[in-house]
Amino acid sequence: MSRKDLPQVVTANDLLSGVVVFWTGQGWSEALADALMLDDPQTQKEALAVAEGDAGRVVGPYLAAVDAAGLVRFRERIRITGPTVDYAGRPDEAGGPGAAAGSSGA
Repeated sequence: MSRKDLPQVVTANDLLSGVVVFWTGQGWSEALADALMLDDPQTQKEALAVAEGDAGRVVGPYLAAVDAAGLVRFRERIRITGPTVDYAGRPDEAGGPGAAAGSSGA
């Protein structure tokens, strides 16, 4: 079964916090379990249009395929759980690799 044939959810990032959120049919939730599962292309299109109209709350809404185990694409799982490597910061940030000793980063 291709991803297009699987149910979809609308996902985006919260505009203020950047947190991954999912459309529930009535609003946004940080929990995938709360997401509205969209089975047919017309409903998917309509839900995405509603999400895109909520530009004051979220940024970058799009459809993501789900199955019984959760989000199908590895990319989506990373969005929820965070980076797959330790983050040490930018080289010019205080405490980041290559930062000058005693540098405040400002």
